[in-house]
Amino acid sequence: MLLEPRVILDSPYDYFVAGIADTLAKWYESESLLRRVEQNHLSIKYARASATMCRDVPLKHGVQAVRDMKKGILSDAWQLVMETNIMAGGLVGGLADQYGRATAAHSVHDALTVFPETVHLLHGAKVAYGIMVQLALERKWEEIRRLIPFYSALELPANLHALRLGRRSKQDICRLAEQAVTKDKTIHLLPFTVTADSVYEAIIRLEALTAETSQNE
Repeated sequence: MLLEPRVILDSPYDYFVAGIADTLAKWYESESLLRRVEQNHLSIKYARASATMCRDVPLKHGVQAVRDMKKGILSDAWQLVMETNIMAGGLVGGLADQYGRATAAHSVHDALTVFPETVHLLHGAKVAYGIMVQLALERKWEEIRRLIPFYSALELPANLHALRLGRRSKQDICRLAEQAVTKDKTIHLLPFTVTADSVYEAIIRLEALTAETSQNE
């Protein structure tokens, strides 16, 4: 793979941030799938290692990388995050095949596209919200709390308000939940049954948690 860092450094930073979110999703979406693999083949080991990098590198260096990018600084932090976005993210699915696929976060992304308010949002921004909904489905509340400051620093959407959907009716949010669980969606790869009702509940509980966290800041 041939990369010219300066070309990427000079590109719009919001695309870089969206790439960070999409890369982060590689960990959260593949973790439950990779955990179920009994065979310890080398390809699976490499996929797990790549998925771990997709979590650890953005969370540790992502905020600094974006700051440096805004200043036009080709720093070690920026280059590490850039390479992780491009290389580590692709390796997860490439090495793990069906065990490295998207699950809930990308299903929520797809469901969001039915609302015109989200048209201006980049793919990664919608996936970022999908990560939060997936964590709410998994009832990983502490992980959500851990991610909120990171999301805030990168201006990633953690709730409906940030997606400009905060004033949507209950009926519309139910529609969002229904779209996330159609038969073709990869959300059903999660190791438990997911329904429109459970997605709706996850969305509502996520709204409450993010509101509570913002009030305490």
